[in-house]
Amino acid sequence: MITIIGYGKMAKAIACGLNGKFELEIAGRDEYKIQDFIKENSLKNTSISHIESQFNVKDKIIIMAIKPYALESFKYKDKAHSVFSLMAGISIAQLKNVIDSTSYCRVMPNIASLLGAGVSAIYAQDEESKKLAKEIFDTLGMSVFVDKEVLINSAGALSGSGPAYLGIIAEALIDAGVREGLSLDTSKQLVKGLFNGFSKLLAIKDPNEIKLDTTSPGGTTAEAIQILEARAIRGILMDAVHSANIKANNML
Repeated sequence: MITIIGYGKMAKAIACGLNGKFELEIAGRDEYKIQDFIKENSLKNTSISHIESQFNVKDKIIIMAIKPYALESFKYKDKAHSVFSLMAGISIAQLKNVIDSTSYCRVMPNIASLLGAGVSAIYAQDEESKKLAKEIFDTLGMSVFVDKEVLINSAGALSGSGPAYLGIIAEALIDAGVREGLSLDTSKQLVKGLFNGFSKLLAIKDPNEIKLDTTSPGGTTAEAIQILEARAIRGILMDAVHSANIKANNML
């Protein structure tokens, strides 16, 4: 059984991704919110743990899907089997001060885990933890391991926050289509198809190769790329990821 502490957006993505594949327990302070959470997401084989102030974690596999500021909201009794923390900026050393466990992992998933299409960056301290982490988070999509804890915030700033960056790009492309005379519905369909096809291309080709395959000398794509480069799109995205990483490193 896997215990998920929390019932927010990321808890939803994880719970829905694991639904039907593992026995689940949802734990938190508000029992009624947990009941609604289970019902709204049609979770199977899922139990409820109402935490008032203290939570017994003996031999449990725990996924901490709460906000960093809520780390010390509960007192944890006994020793867990494994703790997987989804909290940005919270180190394993900080976790050890709050919850006792045989092993600790830090994980930065993203919301596509909801569909089993997420990517989870993981830092595990030993091979046994790595094996369990892979078993759980491969169910949600793809697992990518980093070899230093300090890199987990970097990975989270890239892939964890990444859907938001791509969301802005998608919105901008839809608006661009409307500006050029397309209906909103047509523009949305084209952009959805674009992202779907691009993800499949990216699985087999380097990004630069995709760019070159699409660009003819002196053509329309070359003209568009000149504008993107002149407006420093690369630097903007790099600075955005860097700022997210700095924020994670200074959460507490």
